[in-house]
Amino acid sequence: MSRVIRLDPDDPDALPNRWERAWAHLGILLYNNLITYQPFQWVRINTLRLFGASIGQRTHILRGTTVIDIHGLEIGSECSIGFRCLLDGRATVGRYRHRTRGLTIGNRVVIASDTHFLPGFHDPSTFEGLRAPTLVEDYVWIATRCTIEGGVVLGRGAVVGNSTLVRKDVPSMAMVAGIPAKVIGTRESDLTYDTFWRPWFQ
Repeated sequence: MSRVIRLDPDDPDALPNRWERAWAHLGILLYNNLITYQPFQWVRINTLRLFGASIGQRTHILRGTTVIDIHGLEIGSECSIGFRCLLDGRATVGRYRHRTRGLTIGNRVVIASDTHFLPGFHDPSTFEGLRAPTLVEDYVWIATRCTIEGGVVLGRGAVVGNSTLVRKDVPSMAMVAGIPAKVIGTRESDLTYDTFWRPWFQ
């Protein structure tokens, strides 16, 4: 897989320094053990921004969502992310403040509750830990309880059905479902709808 990242421990820019690592771990501990469960949306979003995430305007993330490597997360504007999702941004390269993003989510994306993004996996022969960045383009709609593996691109306007395992790229406007995901149709939409939804205290 061409998107797979192998870190070179002898490269001085491959890993963050100890202070950057400490700051990143503080963000993970604070957000996932405390902030994600409190009822104020602006506190959750601004905490993620403080620890390095890029999040657009009018995006909301509901309570109980876990974020790993916050600085590896980029989310566009007017996105809706449900309860208890896992947003894993560990497929990053470079120094802490200048890293590539491990998980990039475009604008007006809807991600239903209990969906997991998993960028890491192991080589079954050597057990070497590998990771690959994930890209979710604009207007993608992911239904509940899906799993999106690393290295995947979900094309603009794609729809992922309930409880689907996505292991390969999904074309723009395709509708996929199953384990593993298979194309079951093509979406017909002008992709001009509004995805903004922010319930109080959620």
